[in-house]
Amino acid sequence: GRAPRQGGNLEATARLARIAGLDPVPVHAERLPGGRHRVTFHPPLRLPPGRAEAVAALDAAAEAMVRPRLTQWLFLPEFRAEG
Repeated sequence: GRAPRQGGNLEATARLARIAGLDPVPVHAERLPGGRHRVTFHPPLRLPPGRAEAVAALDAAAEAMVRPRLTQWLFLPEFRAEG
């Protein structure tokens, strides 16, 4: 229920996609029984022109992959090196 965070990894993804002239491809992996995994590649995501809108689009794509698999999700806070 929060607004997407500006200045984080999603914004960096949107910026790099624009610089490279590419559409990001959302990908997720899920654990399966027996130590196996399934990796799913989704269609490329056409980002809207605005920075906040692009971050919101990436956030929505991530949420669509994470929400159905909450038991497999591990949140790691964003690391920022000082100096």
